[in-house]
Amino acid sequence: MSIIAQSTFSFFACLFFAIIYKTPKSELVACGITGAFGYGAYYTYYVNTNEPMFATFIGAVTVAFIAKLYASSRKLPVMLYVLPPIFPLVPGANIYYAAYGVIMENIPYAVANGVRAFKLSGLCVIALLIIFSIPDEIFDIITGVSRFNIVEKEENNSIKN
Repeated sequence: MSIIAQSTFSFFACLFFAIIYKTPKSELVACGITGAFGYGAYYTYYVNTNEPMFATFIGAVTVAFIAKLYASSRKLPVMLYVLPPIFPLVPGANIYYAAYGVIMENIPYAVANGVRAFKLSGLCVIALLIIFSIPDEIFDIITGVSRFNIVEKEENNSIKN
């Protein structure tokens, strides 16, 4: 399947998950775009290298970076743009196969899939931590939005009232 189809499916998956997550309507498309780019980065790397671990890391870094850009430019919480788009990168199949292995009493199979799911989830968390450790001011510079202008406007409004 092509990267365009994969990214489109990811866009809609993230969009619908954002609806369930009760994301504001004005931010639904941003969540879908973030998910499409994140999964697109994952899929591109995975198809070219057949390495799912680092591909998941690349996808999560992409999601976190774009989410920080949206959060910085729109002055909304970054988790609004992270939770729905990270959904396609979650190793749900591995978790399912681990549970299936336990039910079928195939413990080595269950452990192998459980460890793999744990490693993939850990890579997503590490990617998010790396990007979230970058100071917000850098993203403000990239997006061209200054936090000081917003604070000055709020102070001016409170003085007028």
